[in-house]
Amino acid sequence: MEKRFYHRANFTGSVLVNGSLVCQGSNLSEDGIYIDTDQPFALESHVMVEFSVGDRKFISKAVVKSVNASGAGLNFLGLSGKEREFIGNYVEETVKAA
Repeated sequence: MEKRFYHRANFTGSVLVNGSLVCQGSNLSEDGIYIDTDQPFALESHVMVEFSVGDRKFISKAVVKSVNASGAGLNFLGLSGKEREFIGNYVEETVKAA
């Protein structure tokens, strides 16, 4: 059974992958993001992702950690501590409001 270390929040923003593939986000944590896509990704492959939370834009390298018919789970590799904290605060506020 998979054990998660970070809370997740619903996230429906656009996610640009590798500068050309536009996907829909599904959920977000300070550690990663799940994207809805029918584009196949190889497990453990590295991608670049761009997305916005509110008016703040994030660009990060990520590794593909899960793949299924509806999308892929990505773990961030390139976010700073402050960026992770910002996303973590956003997730906590979103979870509390739900």
